[in-house]
Order: sequence, then C-alpha cells, then structure tokens
Amino acid sequence: MVGPSWENGHVIIPANGIWSTEYGSWFVDYLRSVVLPNNQLMISGGKDGFSEAPIDTVVVVDPESKSIKKLQGLPIPLLNHCQILLNSTTVFIIGGQTLSEGRYSSV
Repeated sequence: MVGPSWENGHVIIPANGIWSTEYGSWFVDYLRSVVLPNNQLMISGGKDGFSEAPIDTVVVVDPESKSIKKLQGLPIPLLNHCQILLNSTTVFIIGGQTLSEGRYSSV
C-alpha cells in the first residue's frame, strides 16, 4: 500500500504508522482533511468505521515518507465539520456534530 486508501468515501489510516491493509487499520467516515503547504495531509475527526462513534483524532500524513504523525486531538470528538487552511501556519476547524446522550448534536 502506498499511502492512505480512499474507497467509497472511506479512508483507511494505517495503524501505528505502518502502511498495511491487515487488521488494525483504521476505517473512518465523515472526516475532514486539508493539504498543508508542505504537501502533507492533515486529517481530523470523523466517525470510527467499526464502532460508529465520533473521534477526536488529528493526524498528519506525509505521502512522500509514508509516515503518519498523531497530533494533539480535537477538544471533543467531531464529524461533519469544516476544516480550511487559513494561511501557512493555521488550520481553522468550525461546526460539525458530536455524540451527546446517544444522539448526534450540532456544535
């Protein structure tokens, strides 16, 4: 596998930074991503494809080195949010949904 795999609107993030399609890869729906100025991809939030729960994970994927760096997570698990690159140093995340008392609610 060369990098993250996008199939049918899903992304597969290799577990532990190892590019593999074996068990342990992470299936995520409703995530958001943005290409950074250094051609890396920042991916945040989404819905875990196995548990269906929103997630707070933020990772940066470097397709050239085939590496993944986990960053500090979002303050709350989030999906269906907006993520844009404001300038060369700032990514802006707004809106979305989280799970509250068993129901999705807008933030």
